[in-house]
Amino acid sequence: MQTYSYKARDKNGKLITGTMEADSERELVNKLREQDCVVTVISEDMRFSLQDFSGSFKRVRQRDIILFTAQLASLSNSGMTLLASLRTLSGHTDNKKLRAIIEEVSKNIEGGSSLSEALSKHPKAFNGFFCSMVRAGEETGKLDTVLKSLSSFQECQLELIENVKSSLIYPIILILVSTAVIIFIVTSIIPTFVKMFKSASINLPLITTLLYNLGNFLINFWLILLFGISSAVFLIRFYISTPNGAYNADSFVLNMPFFGGLFRKLSVSRFARTFSMLVSSGVPILQSLIIVENVVGNKVIANDIRKAREAVSVGSSIYGSLKDSPHFPRDAVQMISAGEESGELEFMLNKVADFYDIDITYNLKRLVSLLEPFFLLVLGGVVIVIMASVLLPIFDMIKIIKR
Repeated sequence: MQTYSYKARDKNGKLITGTMEADSERELVNKLREQDCVVTVISEDMRFSLQDFSGSFKRVRQRDIILFTAQLASLSNSGMTLLASLRTLSGHTDNKKLRAIIEEVSKNIEGGSSLSEALSKHPKAFNGFFCSMVRAGEETGKLDTVLKSLSSFQECQLELIENVKSSLIYPIILILVSTAVIIFIVTSIIPTFVKMFKSASINLPLITTLLYNLGNFLINFWLILLFGISSAVFLIRFYISTPNGAYNADSFVLNMPFFGGLFRKLSVSRFARTFSMLVSSGVPILQSLIIVENVVGNKVIANDIRKAREAVSVGSSIYGSLKDSPHFPRDAVQMISAGEESGELEFMLNKVADFYDIDITYNLKRLVSLLEPFFLLVLGGVVIVIMASVLLPIFDMIKIIKR
């Protein structure tokens, strides 16, 4: 979309100047004609601004999608037409990339596409689950209700992810800062002391020699080390991008000590919440399982869901198809069974998700409370080793001086 400068006359003949975004000069003329203005001069606005430059690199954040969904639900519920709602949102959206997407979606709808079809052309902003939910709302005539539920669902998911990130940020910062300080000591301070000890003909203890050699290795071969680490990261990422690699990586994550159970609960919570949303919106069970399989976020659990879908397609219950899975907790499967028997599957699925969300938050806090003293003990041990590597030769030097 290009920005144009223009001069026009309003219905009273008054001269108006300004700028406006449009896909072409013809579209600009039509926009101004709708405002009872006659265009006299049009030129491309070549002014450069840092805001425009930075806007070209902006991505559509999850928070932007949540706000868009909630606002579209509110406008649709107020009685506004879909096109009018989208145009209103386009004018009030700060994210330029999302604004461009909304405008393109509006054009596709004007051309005869449904909202779900128009949104599906932008998979980076609106994933398959989002489009399926919108399609269900269109088919059932409850688009505003579905959009409102979808907004609440996305907000819950974002809040859970933010809780995980905020809980892990302190240990990560502690590890990074501690590593940087240790590298600085080993490469800068230890070599200075070693030179002093060698000039005094002091025999270096084993621990001092090891740290000194480690520092020399980092100083002399840091480029090779960096290349090796970069190559390893590249190879791991490449392996994970393959189907077998992705499956094995997700299996490794689920079997990690301490963290494996947490990631398993995250995946089960996402499964339950998403499945509940789809079922309550009128999406058929088999279609819902296909969508959940693609958005659950773990290949191992997705494989279990695929097997469950195959079992359901030949007449099995959801409980019967999941009860033998080693990755779905027994309590979650039992709650799903109760929901099927009582005819309140979506309600029980929501209860499963709520239960695991609370459990995840509690376990994160407990994990962080355990990690903090563990890292402090490790750092304390490292500090003792470094101090010993310096103090032991100093004691030897004092003995020599006393002689």
